[in-house]
Amino acid sequence: MAVPKLQEAAFLRGSFKNELSYPLLAGSADLFILQDYVGSTRLPQISIAEEANLFFGEDSQIRVIHEQVKREKTAPGFLGKLEKLRLVYRIEAQNLRKNPVTIDIFDQIPVSQNTKIEVKDVKIIPEPAKKDERGIMTWTVKLLPQEKKEIQIEFTIEFPKDAHIIGL
Repeated sequence: MAVPKLQEAAFLRGSFKNELSYPLLAGSADLFILQDYVGSTRLPQISIAEEANLFFGEDSQIRVIHEQVKREKTAPGFLGKLEKLRLVYRIEAQNLRKNPVTIDIFDQIPVSQNTKIEVKDVKIIPEPAKKDERGIMTWTVKLLPQEKKEIQIEFTIEFPKDAHIIGL
């Protein structure tokens, strides 16, 4: 999984289902990838048939880039009251492994909490698999060995010329 807006890295995670006929008790667990020890973690109690996730740290074999491609600010005209800010971002994921991988990529577009501020002209290529009311988007990307894929996010924010917008 990757949240490239926060950190340009992919993190390896695994999941499993408790198929034993008894619950797994909470405690420490050692993590291995094949024969290599990669660390330890604390597991909660896992009920019968319950699924659990394990995180194995950063995966150096997956390259992830998040960059701002464009930032254009348009001042209001002589009698205009609204400024516009056009933002374009590009996310790139590349598989450097010899095997195919599936990666969940998370990003977010702004969601205005103020009626005087509007997010318009949103273009997302490709469309995310999921998008929630907070603007959080998820793509599930399948990458063949050495394959590279790109996501592009564009939007315009309109706001009063005297407003101070934070977080962009």
